[in-house]
Amino acid sequence: MILKRSRKLFIPALSIMVAVAILLLLLIVFSIGRLHQDESLMEEALSREGLAIIKSVESGTRIGMRYAPWYQEMVSRLITSTAYELDLDFIGIFNSRGQLFASSEDQSRTIRLPPHISHREVFNSVLPVRFFTKDGSTFVVGKPFRPAMGRNGMGKMPRIPGCQPGYEVGPRAVPGWCVMEPDRMPPGVGPPQGEPALTGELVILVGLKTEALRQAQNLDRNHVLYMALLLAVVGSAAFFFLFVIQNYYLVEKTLKNMTTYTTNVVKSMPTGLVALDDKGQVVTINEAAAAMFRLYGEQRHVSLNELLGSKFGELVTETKGQGWVLEKEIICRDSAGLAVPAAVSATRLADAAGADLGTIWLFRDLRQVRELENKVRRSERLAAVGRLAAGVAHEIRNPLSSIKGFAQLFKKDFPNGTPKGEYLDIMIKEIDRLNRTITDLLTYAKPKPPNLRNGDLNALVEKTLTLWKPDLGVKVVTELSRNIPHCAFDDDQLTQVLLNLLLNANQAVASAGRITVATSAGPEPGLVSMTVSDTGPGVNPEFLDRLFDPFFTTREKGTGLGLAIVHSIVEAHGGTVKVHNHPAGGAVFTITLPEAAIEAEALINNQAVNF
Repeated sequence: MILKRSRKLFIPALSIMVAVAILLLLLIVFSIGRLHQDESLMEEALSREGLAIIKSVESGTRIGMRYAPWYQEMVSRLITSTAYELDLDFIGIFNSRGQLFASSEDQSRTIRLPPHISHREVFNSVLPVRFFTKDGSTFVVGKPFRPAMGRNGMGKMPRIPGCQPGYEVGPRAVPGWCVMEPDRMPPGVGPPQGEPALTGELVILVGLKTEALRQAQNLDRNHVLYMALLLAVVGSAAFFFLFVIQNYYLVEKTLKNMTTYTTNVVKSMPTGLVALDDKGQVVTINEAAAAMFRLYGEQRHVSLNELLGSKFGELVTETKGQGWVLEKEIICRDSAGLAVPAAVSATRLADAAGADLGTIWLFRDLRQVRELENKVRRSERLAAVGRLAAGVAHEIRNPLSSIKGFAQLFKKDFPNGTPKGEYLDIMIKEIDRLNRTITDLLTYAKPKPPNLRNGDLNALVEKTLTLWKPDLGVKVVTELSRNIPHCAFDDDQLTQVLLNLLLNANQAVASAGRITVATSAGPEPGLVSMTVSDTGPGVNPEFLDRLFDPFFTTREKGTGLGLAIVHSIVEAHGGTVKVHNHPAGGAVFTITLPEAAIEAEALINNQAVNF
């Protein structure tokens, strides 16, 4: 389970990491592409700007050359003012051999083409040449410089006396330039003596500043870095929050599972548990405690003081003193006020600082233990009484037979109607009654093992009532369930049990009373129940525990053996017999028997009474 939870946590975290990595990679790729695209667009814009500047210089030169030839100083002034006005890095004009003719900068500055490009190639190139300088601070655009197209690449030039276009003379003659001696120039025309004229194969280079481009590129790079950093922060935050949320979910789920497990443990405990807070209020009560004290619905909030009575204060004091109470037997009261013997244990709850959080109370129901103890004591007492009764019965029965024989003999000498004859009749009847008592005593003291057979309990009830119902003298009602299974019983002995109960009920009710015999399925699977109830006054609650004791009776002429025999026979069948008073009045005797003979025989072997 822990491995599955780890996988559940790992998969979303890995997904977020992969997603962030993919987004970061896409951002980098798109940003690099955008930077390259922006750089290309900027180069194109710079190229167009450089070509426009070159065209403007050519146009300015062309206009000036309509009236007179242009010379080096004039061209330098033009390109210098143009470079200054347009904030250019430089403008330079060279011949095809790379010699500088005019420049917007100091003549000592070296303006170099890349190694793979020559001035001749620039002059012969159809497309303009463009490149960045070595330090990248300048973008250079170059092309042939043709202000006026014509012979020698310069177009039609005005005639200057003494110097034909393309004719090179003088000590400062430069190939491709027309240099006129001062004495040969017309008055007011031409440069100072030895100044080169603008003619021949020329190349113009315009250097544009790239500072704005670099700033834009730096801004784009910074933007990419900021976006990457932001994406990384967002991804990290998402990963962190996912980790926190899933840890919270895991903790909540674990806590929920532990709560459910603890609740089930408390609910399933066979021992009653009641938890109190520091104010003594009931916080938790499990099913065993609720059933033990009959607390249902709103009764679950009952104060523990009401259940424990005066012992509650003593137990609380003892718990606070030593921190716990172990298995102290007391008599509690359920919600109906009935006594509930219980063994109480308690322990104090405290936090890390020692502050009182409440107490936990455990209640072990001792009613079954007390019932078993009573049964053991009763069995021991009855066994002793049975052994004594068996010895006394044999000692009494033998002389009793002799007395009855002499009485019957004397009866022959005294006919009926005489006083002595009536005395003898009374003597014989009392001897018979005493003999029946001794027979019952022997039946109880030495019970005959039952001959168990699977049979229909309803059929036994109907047969017994058919034989004895006319002699009862009261109304007998049957409520027989037709769905009960067969059970194991001795037909004769169980008939005696039912008859004893019917006679006992008949003596308890008046002539207008009613006796009800009912059968049903037992309180637990595998059991069958038979009840005999009456509408009499019921049994005194003080006598309920002694009702099945031998020789215990509430009637003047009773022997106290009828119900004792009932109890002995039912126990021999592996069953139980109980009695309680009906709320509407009358006593209710309930007999519970096992269904199968094998189960009954096993119980008989376990519950056999040794006399």
